[in-house]
Amino acid sequence: LHDNIDLAFLAQRFEISGGHIRNCILQAAYQAASQNEPICMQMLVRAMSKEYAKLGKPISKNNFGDYYAVIRREANGTG
Repeated sequence: LHDNIDLAFLAQRFEISGGHIRNCILQAAYQAASQNEPICMQMLVRAMSKEYAKLGKPISKNNFGDYYAVIRREANGTG
């Protein structure tokens, strides 16, 4: 794991079940493995945005905070 992971941020901002948390962790782990890097906060947030999209939950600045701009840029293909 990268040292930039903010578990308190993740726990406070996102309300999802254990199964969805598992999906996010696995998705971030696969990305990290494919890039031969440790799991970082951006990977977890990116995975969370994908999980929220699957659940039909809104992806908002209220939930994603400073990471919202990164998620939006990636969604628009500019990040």
